[in-house]
Amino acid sequence: MSSKIWVINIVLMAVVAFFSVKAYDVWSEGKKLISESGSIKKPLPWPEKKIPKKRLHPESDYTVIVSNNLFNNDRLERPPQKQEEGKKPEPTGRVSRQALKLAEWSYKNTNLYGVIIVGDHREALIGEVPASAGKGVGERGVKHARVGDTVGRFKVKEIKDTSVLLTAVGREWRVSLFDKDKPKKRALLKKETGPVVIVGGSKTKSVLTDAKAVGKRPTPKPAVSKKKTLPKAQNKKRTIPVPTDRSRTRKR
Repeated sequence: MSSKIWVINIVLMAVVAFFSVKAYDVWSEGKKLISESGSIKKPLPWPEKKIPKKRLHPESDYTVIVSNNLFNNDRLERPPQKQEEGKKPEPTGRVSRQALKLAEWSYKNTNLYGVIIVGDHREALIGEVPASAGKGVGERGVKHARVGDTVGRFKVKEIKDTSVLLTAVGREWRVSLFDKDKPKKRALLKKETGPVVIVGGSKTKSVLTDAKAVGKRPTPKPAVSKKKTLPKAQNKKRTIPVPTDRSRTRKR
């Protein structure tokens, strides 16, 4: 029994000795790490950038500014320069008289019905006279045109608030919105419902008015007079009942 106790004690002493050696090794390694971390070099500071000094100009360079003082009482305002009036471009090359007459005819029959200006957007409502048509032909419709568009024989060059500038055959014509010499055609007012029939150019007739006029005419009398005929009186026949049994009839 005593031998077993001694064996157990020896084993325990061996275990204690083993763990104590391991603990010493761990402690000694931690001390080495601390000493190594202390020997790490600190980062060097950032080098300061040297700002180069600006070179000052000599005072002679500022003599012009000093002599022309903006706040000097003797300073006079420069008179405004007269703007040269824009000259109309001269027609290039020879223009036939017939083409010029046709252009003038189209100009006289061209009307400006309205101008649309929204910001930078400019648009004009111009009556279009066909370029292929000759004299005696008026407007065939209203066209929405911008700068650079072609309307009949003309090309739109400029759009203003109350006028447009048209060019053709090397010349320019200005069409105004309010032009007394060019009375604009008024649209027909449809007071009555129904289609409008155009007869003989400017004369207009309404189908509904013709129908009303026909309805107001007196109705013609019929050729054969219609007389009221009374129904014929029907002859009412009196029915006498017939006895069923003859033996029962009495002799008078």
